[in-house]
Amino acid sequence: MHQLPIYGKEPTLALDGGEDGLEVYRHLFKLAPGWLAPRGMMLLEIESTLGVKALSLAFDSFADVTIHLHQDLTGRDRLLEIMFT
Repeated sequence: MHQLPIYGKEPTLALDGGEDGLEVYRHLFKLAPGWLAPRGMMLLEIESTLGVKALSLAFDSFADVTIHLHQDLTGRDRLLEIMFT
């Protein structure tokens, strides 16, 4: 992590996603159903190369949700939106 150009500018937890970069998301996805109100929403900033993997993890983790993957202005995957019903 120390070699990353953004090291020291972002929280270490935000930079260390485990082996595949998705460990924090797995943890959040386990907690979310107990924390969010019905029709609650999660908006998660993602590293652009993890878009498809994050989307797949969300679909595998939840039922009865609407999930969208949004791109930033340069067309890179950047935001995962999960709306609970």
